[in-house]
Amino acid sequence: MMKKSERLFMKNLKNLAVIFILLGLGACAGSVGSSHSVRRQGAPATPEMQQQFYQCESYYKQSLNTEALMCYQSYAQNYASNENTDEARYKEGKIHFINKNYSLATLSFLELSRLTPDNEYRAKGLHMAGYSQVKAQDFVNALETLKQVDEEKLPVNLRIQLYSLIAQMPQLSISQEDHVIALLKLYDTYIESSANVGQKASLSVMPMIQVESDLVAWAHLTGLENQMTPAILKYRAKSAKPFVSFKQAKEFLAQGNSKKASSLLQNILRDYPASPMAQASADQLKNLNIAVIEQNVKNIQPFRVGMLISTGGPYDGHSRELLDGLRCGIGEEARCGAVSGITVIVKDIQNDSQLLRQAITELKDQNVTAIVGPLSAELSQEASSIASQYNIPIFPITQKEGLMKQGRHVFQVGLTPELQMEKLAISARQQNLKRVAMLYPDMNYGRTLANLFSYHFKKLGGAISHEIIYNPKTNDWYAEARRLAERTNPAEGQKLPFDAIFIPDSYININSVAQALASQDISGIPLLGTTAWNDPGLGFSAIALDFPKSFFIDAYNPSAQDAEVIKFKQIFKTGFGRDPRLLSAYGYDLGLLLKDLGQKNGPAGIRSALESGQGYHGATGLRGFVVGDRPVIETKTLFVTENGVGE
Repeated sequence: MMKKSERLFMKNLKNLAVIFILLGLGACAGSVGSSHSVRRQGAPATPEMQQQFYQCESYYKQSLNTEALMCYQSYAQNYASNENTDEARYKEGKIHFINKNYSLATLSFLELSRLTPDNEYRAKGLHMAGYSQVKAQDFVNALETLKQVDEEKLPVNLRIQLYSLIAQMPQLSISQEDHVIALLKLYDTYIESSANVGQKASLSVMPMIQVESDLVAWAHLTGLENQMTPAILKYRAKSAKPFVSFKQAKEFLAQGNSKKASSLLQNILRDYPASPMAQASADQLKNLNIAVIEQNVKNIQPFRVGMLISTGGPYDGHSRELLDGLRCGIGEEARCGAVSGITVIVKDIQNDSQLLRQAITELKDQNVTAIVGPLSAELSQEASSIASQYNIPIFPITQKEGLMKQGRHVFQVGLTPELQMEKLAISARQQNLKRVAMLYPDMNYGRTLANLFSYHFKKLGGAISHEIIYNPKTNDWYAEARRLAERTNPAEGQKLPFDAIFIPDSYININSVAQALASQDISGIPLLGTTAWNDPGLGFSAIALDFPKSFFIDAYNPSAQDAEVIKFKQIFKTGFGRDPRLLSAYGYDLGLLLKDLGQKNGPAGIRSALESGQGYHGATGLRGFVVGDRPVIETKTLFVTENGVGE
C-alpha cells in the first residue's frame, strides 16, 4: 500500500507532466510567425549533455582556446535551448574577445542577447558587445549598444566597467550629457558598492579618484555647453547629488536667483558635510554673506569609524549587509535620514591576516574613533588584540566564545554558541519537548552546537533520542533523511519516537532538509534551529505547513511590532531598496550607539561610556556590554509561520 508521501508524489508527477506538455505545445505554436516573442526555457541537461559542457569548461580553464571555442559552438548549435546554452554562447564571445577578434566577439555577444531568455545574460551580452565595439574603436555603435543594457541586471564590477566605458569615450563620440550621467552613476556605484571594486586604474575601469575629480571640475564649469540638461536632472543621484546641486546653485546665481542657490548650498552642507563639494558650498555662501551657515558648519563635530570587510569570499554578502546597516544607523548619508557628519572608512581585508594587520594600522593612522568588524571568527581574535594595543574600541561581529576577555577595548556583537544553545534548550523544555533527535553537519559549527544543545537539554531533564551526522557538502538530502527514517521506521499513522528535530545548519540547507524529511513521512513535529535560519530566504510556508511550531533563537525579530524595529525596517528599505537582514540590524544598532555616545560624550569618551552604560534599546536584542566579559544580548524565541517569524 502506498504511503501518503508516495501518493502525493505520483499526483504531482502527473500534474508536472501535463504542465510540460502544455508548455511544449505553447512553444511549438509560438514558433510559427512571430518567433521573437517566445521566451525559451532552459531545459535540464542530460548527463551526456552535462559531460560535454564540462569538457568545454575544461578546455577553457586550461586556456585551450581553439578547442574550447569549437566545443562551445558545437554545444550551442546542438542544444539551442539548454540550461548551459547561454553560458556556452557567452564563453564563445569571450574567447573571440581574448583572441582580440572584436568583430566576431561583438556578433557572438549580440546573438546571446537576442536569443537568451535570461535577463542577466541579456545584460551581460549587450555589455560585452559594447565593450568589444569600444575595443574595435567603433564608439558610435558602442554607445548605442551600451545604453541598451539593463544596468540593474549586471553585478557591481560590470556596472562599474559599463559606466567607465561610456565616461572614457572620446569627446567627439559622446555628448556632454551622456558623459556626465555616466560619471554620476559611476560615483554612486563606487560609494554604494561598499568595497574597493574597480579602484585600480585599467584600460576599461575609471578609478574613483578620477571620477571625483572630473565631477568637481564639471560642477564648476560655466558656459552654454556645460549647462544642466533635463536628462541630468532626471537622474536621481544619491551620493553624487552634491555635484548636481552645486551645479544647479551656480546656474541660479548666474540668473540672479540667490535664494534658490543658497537653499541648495545649505542642503549640501546639511546632508553631505563630507562631500568634496562641501567646502566649495561654504565658500559660495560666505560670498553671499550668509553667516548662519558658517555657524552651523562650525557646530559639526564629525569623527571617523573604521569598518573591516571581506569581499570575494564567504563573507562578501554579509559584509555588505553589515556595512549598509552601519552607514544607515550612523547617518553617513542622507538616505536614512539626517546626516551626522560621521565618516565610515572601509578596509577590505579579504579574510587575510596580513591585510588585516595593515588595515588596522592604516585606520589608526587615520585617527578612527572605533572599528567595526571583522566577521571572521578566525581573524576576530587577532583584530581585537591589535586594536587593543592601539587603544581603539573594536566591535567584532562573531559568535566566538570568550573574545571580550582579551581586553577592555573589545566589544563583541553576536550570540555565542553557549548562550544560544542554553536559550534554545530552555525554550524547548518550555514547549514541553522531552525527546529530541539531532541531525547536524559534520563540521565544527554543527558538532559544537549539537554538543552544547545536548548538554543543556539533558541538564533540563530532556533526552536525545537519535543522532545523525551528515556530510555538509552532500547533494542528496533524501539519502540523509532516509537514514533517520530507517533508524525510526515509523508505521504510517503512528507517532514518531521523538518530539522534535534539532538541525544546526544554514537556512539554505534547511529548506532542502525539511523537504527531504517530509518525503519520508517525518513531519508534524517542530524543527529546532539556530541564528543561521534567520533569513528571508527560509522556506517559511513549507516549514510551517509540514513542521508546525518550529522555532529558533536569535536577537533580531524582523516581524516584531516594536517601534524601533518598525522604524529601522522602514528607513532601511527606503534607503537601500531591500529588506534588512540580521547583520544589517546589528550594523544599524552599532551605528546608532556610536553616533549617540559620540555626540553626548565626544569621540574620545565613547569607550568609557560603553563601560558604564547598559540598557540600550535598538532594533536587535543588543543591550550593552559587561566589559572584559561578554555582550549583553536579549534573545528571542522565533516561531516559523507561513508569513515569516513571530514570537
